[in-house]
Amino acid sequence: MAPPKATTPTPPRTKTPLGSGTPGNAVPAQLVGSELTLFLDIDFGILGNSGGKETAAMTAVHLPSLTPSDPLDLLIYFCGHKNGSVGNGPKLDNMSIDEYISQEPSFDLRKMIRGTSKRRFALVVPTLGNGSESGTMVTSGGNIDDFLGMVCRGVGAGLAAALGSANAATPKPGNIVLAAHSGGGEPLFRFVQNATAATKKAIREVWCFDCTYGHGQEWVGLLKGTAPGVTPPTPLLPGLVKLWVVSTGMTTVTKLALRDPKLKEDPVTNPKEPKCFNSGTGDQARVLLKYGRDSKATNIEVYHAGLTHCEGEGDLPKADYNFVGYKYPTGHNQSVGDGLPTLIDKSTVLK
Repeated sequence: MAPPKATTPTPPRTKTPLGSGTPGNAVPAQLVGSELTLFLDIDFGILGNSGGKETAAMTAVHLPSLTPSDPLDLLIYFCGHKNGSVGNGPKLDNMSIDEYISQEPSFDLRKMIRGTSKRRFALVVPTLGNGSESGTMVTSGGNIDDFLGMVCRGVGAGLAAALGSANAATPKPGNIVLAAHSGGGEPLFRFVQNATAATKKAIREVWCFDCTYGHGQEWVGLLKGTAPGVTPPTPLLPGLVKLWVVSTGMTTVTKLALRDPKLKEDPVTNPKEPKCFNSGTGDQARVLLKYGRDSKATNIEVYHAGLTHCEGEGDLPKADYNFVGYKYPTGHNQSVGDGLPTLIDKSTVLK
C-alpha cells in the first residue's frame, strides 16, 4: 500500500493585536461602485476554536461614499448573540462579520444604509463572539481609543488602495453613534462606561434595538451625572444628543423562588413559592421612559410594544410611548431592519 501523501499544514493567519499599527485586510476589500467595504484584521482575543471553526478577528468598515467626512463620523454597531439563524438562512454560530452583514432581511446593514439619504460616515461592525463577547475591545478607555485609531488608519490605507493613491490620508475619529441589537447591548454599555473623557464627549447618539437588559438604572446614572463631589451633577455623556430605545415588549413569568433569596431554603420558614419575574427588555425601557418623563429630558426617546410589570406599577399599552413616527417593530431581529434606516435618516449627527 502506498504511503499517505504528505500534506503541508496551512499556516495560521497573522492577527493584528489591538493597539498595533495599521491593520491589514482579513479578507479582500469589496469595492462596488462608490461603496467600499473593508474587513480589517483587528484581534480582540475573543475566541479560540469553537465547533471546529475559529471566529475570525475581523472588523467590517463600510464606507457608503469614497469621500467620507474628515474627521470621520462613525456608526459603531454591536451584533447580538449568534446562537441561531435568521429566518431560513444559515446558522449564525461562529459567523464572521463579512458573512453576517449580508444576512437578509434583518442584518443586511449595507442594504439598509443604501436606502437612506446619508453617505459621509463609516459603519463599523466588529466580529463578536457567539454570546456577543467583545474580548479586550471595551475593557478600558485606552483599548477603545486604540480600536478607533486602528479603524481610522485602516480606512486611510483602504481608501488609498481603492483610489490608486500613493499617500494614505488617515482621518481622525469624529462624532460617534453607537448602536446595538439584543446581547450587543452589553459591549455597547461597556464602551460608553469605560470610554475616555474625550471619547465620551464624542458619543452623540446611542441606538438600542431591544438590548437594554439590566442597564436601565445605569443609563440613568450616566444621563444624570453621578461624578463624586460634583454639585450639581454633570452628565457623564456631555455630548449626547439622543438615546433612542426600542423594546419589542415586556412580559412577566412565574417561577419558583425562595421566599427570602438571602437565606437558605427551609420547607417551613423559607420555602420555594411562585414569584413573578420580569422577562425581556421592557422593564429597563420602562425605567428610561419614566426617567425621561419625570426629568422632562429631551434626549431620551423610548418606543415599546407594551410593558407589563410585576411590581404593581401598572401595565403600559402599546399606544403609550413618548414619541411618534417610528415603524412598529415586527419582532426581535426585525427591530434592526425596522429601525436602523429610520434613525440614519433622522440622525442629526450623520451626514
